[in-house]
Amino acid sequence: MGLTWTEPIVHAVSAQDGMPDARLGHIAVSWRGKLVLFGGGDDMGLGFNDTWILDVSVAVNGDTRPLEATWRDLKVLGDVRPPCLSDHTGSLVGDSLYVFGGLAPPNNVYDNIWKLDLSAPEPRWEELHVTGTPPAPRVCHAAVVLGDQIVVVGGRGSHIAGASGEYATGHGLATMGELGFFAGGLVVLDTTRGRWLPIQHPWRWLPQHSTSSDHVQIDNGDDDDVQERVWEHRSGHVMVPAERGLLVIGGQGYNGEFLNDVLRVEIL
Repeated sequence: MGLTWTEPIVHAVSAQDGMPDARLGHIAVSWRGKLVLFGGGDDMGLGFNDTWILDVSVAVNGDTRPLEATWRDLKVLGDVRPPCLSDHTGSLVGDSLYVFGGLAPPNNVYDNIWKLDLSAPEPRWEELHVTGTPPAPRVCHAAVVLGDQIVVVGGRGSHIAGASGEYATGHGLATMGELGFFAGGLVVLDTTRGRWLPIQHPWRWLPQHSTSSDHVQIDNGDDDDVQERVWEHRSGHVMVPAERGLLVIGGQGYNGEFLNDVLRVEIL
């Protein structure tokens, strides 16, 4: 049985609220059979900090009616809410949406964490102030949820905003203004304890005679191999859970190269 693309007929719950404006760099998560969308930017350089719910009706029992999708503007109470963001990440832990990082017009990069309880009768945005050392402000990173923890990998930022290391200058990469840094390592947010855990850099084994200027190598005394500390510097990639770890796929490398590799990171 083949797979089939279907374009639903799209409606708005309220003619007054309408539907989301055209945008890119937004996030979406699946929650209770619905899709929740937040943020993004438009072709005029403006950003959004609105939240929308998309409800898609699925045909059952041979129903031949056309697939329908209905947008609803989520009315969030209060004036406290994230800035207009794009290229951020959105992660669903339980019924709560967590938004991290992102770019706000004209060129402000954030490391803030925002939380929205979607199950609350009157949902409100809350900016979280957690302990631990936060990762550098970034955009175009990837995030995945493992239990009550959010794992963040990669992205682009600025060496003047807390990033450090060999690739902080992005090797002269001139796209996105001065955002040339491709952040390395895995950063984990423990949502239950409200803290950032220390950054982790994965390891892998290489032949002993292998040479690499992009990694830190340690001779473990074995004649056949050395242990290599991997520094992941990429943005625009995707990351998904895998058995005992994560898969990082594609993106753009620190030297500007577009990638189609698949990397597995084991989580201890």
